[in-house]
Formats: sequence, C-alpha cells, structure tokens
Amino acid sequence: SNIDFGVQMPEVDWISDEASSRGMSSHTLKYIVAVNETYDSRSAEIVFYDKNSDLKDTLKVNQAQKDAIVISEKNFNVSREGGTIEVKVNTNVDFEVQIPSDVTWISQTESRSLTEHTLYFKVDENTSDESRSVNITIINKDSRLNETLVVTQQGDMLIIKLEKSGFLETFLEKEELISENMEIENNK
Repeated sequence: SNIDFGVQMPEVDWISDEASSRGMSSHTLKYIVAVNETYDSRSAEIVFYDKNSDLKDTLKVNQAQKDAIVISEKNFNVSREGGTIEVKVNTNVDFEVQIPSDVTWISQTESRSLTEHTLYFKVDENTSDESRSVNITIINKDSRLNETLVVTQQGDMLIIKLEKSGFLETFLEKEELISENMEIENNK
C-alpha cells in the first residue's frame, strides 16, 4: 500500500487479526481462521480502505463446512426369512453406497417415498444353517469420508454355547427364546 489505510474486520468470532493478537504491526497482514465445526459453509468480508478517500477493496473469506455422513442405525439383525431394512442418512456431501461385489444376498432397492436420503436394502431369505454378515459402506464421493453399516442375518440353526451346565433354561428365558409350552431337561 502507498496510502494510509484502515481495516474493517467482519463481526464474526471465527476470524481474528493475527497482528493484534500478537502485538505486531506490519504491512503483511495475517488472519487466523478458526476451524469450522458446523455442517454449514460460512463466509465473511474484510474491508481495506483509504482513510482519506472512498478507495477500498474487499477480501472475501469462504470456509467449507465440516463434512458428515450420519446414518440412523449402524447394525441390523434380519430374520432368516429376509425382508427390507430402512436406513436414514443425514449428510451434506455427495455419497455412494458400496456393497462388496461378491455378496449377492443383499441389494439396494429404490425408495418409493419422497423422503430424501432414505436407503432401502432388500435382504433375501437365508436358506443355510449359518448366520451371515456384511459391511456396507456409505462413502463421500469426493473426500472418501464414510460410514459403515453392518447387517447380520440369522441362519436356520441357533447355536448356543454355555460355559456351565444347568444354565440353559435361565439363558433361554432371559433371551426370550423359550415359550411357556416348552420343557427343558437339565442334564448335568
């Protein structure tokens, strides 16, 4: 600058003048911009003006938002018969859904409702005895920010391993796996 100038700082708490905070003076002006912890971008203007005329220039500071992918629930247990699970996604970034290519028993289906960012996955019936599980990744296309959804599906066979004998009936009652008309024979 070849003029006597002033600086008009914006009325925001996330930009500060480094020189005034450190007690320095210089024609190289430095500003401290705080981390944006919000999910919205923000902007402010710093105005440089001539103290003796109408001459001025403006520096616009734009700061990106904190990127986020938040899913409604991260774990789903699906019955042997299969069904449809609903996953709500709140995000401020473009995202894609990745299901491992070798997994054929689960697929994303389209929503028929107008609710934005509600994902539906059709889970086929599990005809094997063993349960199965898959990790589905919801990923930001630009920054690789991601969330993982775990879907576990029961098999036809229920295997219960107990460390001590005599506790099967208590376990089944606690897990609500026993009905009133079932009898359990306790062998020690």
